[in-house]
This record gives sequence, structure tokens and C-alpha cells, in this order.
Amino acid sequence: GADNTCTASNSLFGLSSTHASVTGGFQNTASGNHSSVTGGQDNTANGGISSVTGGMTGRADAHGASITGGFENTANGDAVLGQEYPSVTGGRGNTAQGRYSSVTGGRDNTASGKLSSVSGGQSNTASGRWSSILGGQENTASVEHQTIP
Repeated sequence: GADNTCTASNSLFGLSSTHASVTGGFQNTASGNHSSVTGGQDNTANGGISSVTGGMTGRADAHGASITGGFENTANGDAVLGQEYPSVTGGRGNTAQGRYSSVTGGRDNTASGKLSSVSGGQSNTASGRWSSILGGQENTASVEHQTIP
């Protein structure tokens, strides 16, 4: 693809890496240690072993973060705080930032609690540890183990 960039910045534990890759797409950047971007446009993989596959304007900033498709999705977090391995699959404007948290589709959803998840809907927030929201609109699961159907 055109205007793609691979760098070795933002590497884990101060180690430099030459193992970042960008395959296809337009204006994509892979700068994390062993990170990759495959297709899409304006996607960025900054976290170590992070990946973005397709979509547009996705940012995988946490260690082990992944984004698969969608628009304006973010998987971020701080490894020092244990916010690693978040994932977003599709949708628009979704954010996963808790350790092992995930958002699957929908719009403007956030999973910020450890092992939390949001499965679609709009403007939902799962901030409690092990919390989940199965859809709907403007729901909040802030208590540990809370599930909102």
C-alpha cells in the first residue's frame, strides 16, 4: 500500500525491534515491538505485539492489543497498571482498555474493567472487574461480576 510506515519506537522494556510490519492499506503505522497492521487506512499499532487488521483510524496502543476492522476504535492501556491485551472487533468509536477486556461491535462502547466485555449496543460502559453488557444503550456495569442482558 501507499504511505505506510514501520518504526521501532515504543518498544517494550526499552528493547528496540525490527520486527514491526505493515502489509497493504494506506497511511498505516506499526511502531510497537513485534506489532503489525494489515490493510485498512490510518491505522496505528503502537503497543508491543499489538495488531490492527483492516478498518479505518484504529489505534492499538496497549501491549498485546488488537483491533479487527471498524472505524475509530481504540485498544489502549498502561502495562504498568496491568491494562494489557484489550481487543475491539468492529463497530465505531469503541474502546477497550482493561486487562483482557473486549468490545464486540456497536458504537461508542467502553470496556475498562479487568476481563470486562461489551457485546454491541451504543454508549455502554463495563467498568467493573469481570462485568459484561450484552447490548442496549447507555448501560453501565460498574460492579464486580455484574451482567446486563
